[in-house]
Formats: sequence, structure tokens, C-alpha cells
Amino acid sequence: MKTGVLIALFLLGSVLMASAQAVSQKTGFINESGLSERVISVDLFPNPATDFLNIKVNQGKLDLAKVEVFSIIGNKLSLPVTNLSDKIVVDVRDLASGIYVVVLSGHEPQSRKTIRFYKK
Repeated sequence: MKTGVLIALFLLGSVLMASAQAVSQKTGFINESGLSERVISVDLFPNPATDFLNIKVNQGKLDLAKVEVFSIIGNKLSLPVTNLSDKIVVDVRDLASGIYVVVLSGHEPQSRKTIRFYKK
């Protein structure tokens, strides 16, 4: 009788573990809002930044609709942003030293990339 219970618990545990693995693999592609997120490779340099922050999209397609900068506590900042052919340049000269967040958003709700940077 104990053997049957142990086998049943072992099988139940295996099923639960297999289910948990499948869920964690799927959630790797889902952002906080529950929307699927494309894999996009972005370079942000220099980090820490002093005068200008350069953003370059390397892999994947991010059809940018807007570039936003936020303070670490979530306040949206109004900074000059220049779109060049090979990169985006954000003027950070007027920012105080600290940690900030850049949010790159595409035209579709699920195309979004968030990156932290440090202002020296």
C-alpha cells in the first residue's frame, strides 16, 4: 500500500514538474502586461552617460513610434531625442546623476523594450 502511494505521488510530482517547466518556458516570451514580446537586441552606449546616450537596434525589427525616458521612480522626462539613420541619440546633459529608464515603443502594443542606464 505504501508503495502504491509513493508511485502515485512520484507520478503526480513528475506531471506537476513537467507542467511547471512548460509554463516557465512560455512566460519567458510574455511581458508584465501579458502580451507576447519580440526578441530585440539593443545597444545603449555609453553607460554611464555624461552628455549623450546612443541607442542602436541590432537584431529584430522595432518600428519605433516613440522613445521615452523615465526617472527611477517613474516620472516621465522631456528630453531632446534625435533619430539618425543608424542610431537614436538622447541628450542627457541636463539630467542629474542617477539611474534612469529608456522605453522604446513600436507601433504595435507588444513591441516594447525597456533599458536602464546610469547618468554620471
